[in-house]
Amino acid sequence: MDVRVKEWPDGLWIKLYKHTWLGVFPYFRAADTTELAKHLPDFTSSPREVPDWAGHYVASSGYQIKHERCIFDLGDEATDTHYNQALSKIRDCIEEIDRTLDPTLPGLR
Repeated sequence: MDVRVKEWPDGLWIKLYKHTWLGVFPYFRAADTTELAKHLPDFTSSPREVPDWAGHYVASSGYQIKHERCIFDLGDEATDTHYNQALSKIRDCIEEIDRTLDPTLPGLR
């Protein structure tokens, strides 16, 4: 599932996924790099590719290594607690992106 804030520039998303494990990370596609560079130079000037997903880049100062995306490594056995942790991580990603887009923002919209 992809999550985004309506007011964000096009091409900016947060991925919540459950495959063999449950994870969360913010991303943008290579095709959107030029447009997003106007709004997110910190993330686009030296874009870091999402591990195992060619053409997609991390929209965060975190997620440097693959395990930072993981909420629970047994995704098929995820519980409500794990999904609550995932929602909290999505909120953290939204806050980081919002602060990057507008450093004067105090927190969540």
